[in-house]
This record gives sequence, structure tokens and C-alpha cells, in this order.
Amino acid sequence: MIMHLGCVRFPITGPLRYTMDAAAAVELCRTTTARTVIPVHYDGWQHFRQPAKEVNAAFSAAPPPVRQSLKWLTPGAPTIVAT
Repeated sequence: MIMHLGCVRFPITGPLRYTMDAAAAVELCRTTTARTVIPVHYDGWQHFRQPAKEVNAAFSAAPPPVRQSLKWLTPGAPTIVAT
């Protein structure tokens, strides 16, 4: 599963979120039993409210199947993810 994270918000739209926060991502992973979760769209611009370290913290506190599903990609590096 590719997850758009970062809890993106813009001042003009108030509390509306355009991407998930880490807690919502963990909950979604619990309910879908995704074996591989690849976070994208979480760092790099001012409108991101939750960086990678917060995503890691939320997944680290999750049950083992959820915690083990998180796979970070290295930008610019080819990646093969076994399913």
C-alpha cells in the first residue's frame, strides 16, 4: 500500500487535511492488514505538519504486523519490495 502522509494542511482551508496523519495510517494498516506500506509525500514542504520521525514513532508503537509492514524508500535508489 502506498500511503500519502505528512498531515498536509493549508491555512486557507483551516483544519481540513489533504493527507493522513500517522495515527490514521496505523489504523488503516490494522484494518486492511497490508503486508507492505510505503510512505510517500511526507517531507520537504512547509505544508507538511508531520515529518518522517513522527510516522516512525507511530508505527514503532503499533502491533508487530503493522510495525513490520512499514518500508521506507531511499530517494533515487531502485527498490524491490518482496510481498
